[in-house]
Amino acid sequence: MLGGLLLVTVVLAALSDVRERRIPNWISVSGLFLALAVRALPGGPELMPGLTGFGLAALCTVPMFAFGVMGGGDTKLLMAVGGFLGPVGFLAAFLYAALVGGVMAFWNAHRTDSLRALVQRTIAFVITTASLGRRGIAASVSAPGAVTIPYGVAIALGAVAAQYLPFAL
Repeated sequence: MLGGLLLVTVVLAALSDVRERRIPNWISVSGLFLALAVRALPGGPELMPGLTGFGLAALCTVPMFAFGVMGGGDTKLLMAVGGFLGPVGFLAAFLYAALVGGVMAFWNAHRTDSLRALVQRTIAFVITTASLGRRGIAASVSAPGAVTIPYGVAIALGAVAAQYLPFAL
C-alpha cells in the first residue's frame, strides 16, 4: 500500500512540476500525512521509520532551501518521500534524485548553451557553502540567469528507484 501511495504522490508532483514549475503543498503534505497514517495503522509498517525518514529529510533539505539552492516544493516532497521510505530509503532516494537531477541539469545546460554558467555557479556554490557564506556568491534558484530544472521529476525517479532498488546496508 505504501508503495502505491508513494508512486501516486511522486507522479502527481512530477507532473505538476513539469506543467507549472511548482509542487503544490496539497501533494506533498497529503503524501506525508498518508505515509504516516498508513504506518500508524495496526498491522501496518512501523511508524518510527517513517518519522525518522521525515526528520532526516528535513535535516538534509531545509538547509538547502535556506541557502536557496532547492525550492520549497522540492523540500516538502522529499520530506514526504522520507515518510514513505524511512531513513535508509530516503537516503537512497536522495542520492538517486541527485544523480538524475545532475544529468537533467547538465542536459538542460547543454541544450540551452549555458554549460559554462552552470559550472561557474556550481563552483561558486561549493565555495560559498564551504566558507559558510564568507566567500563566493550565494546561489539561488530564483537568481536571474539561474539554470533550473523541474527537480520533482528527479525526486520522483529517485523515489521509485529507491523503492525498487534499495541500498543494502
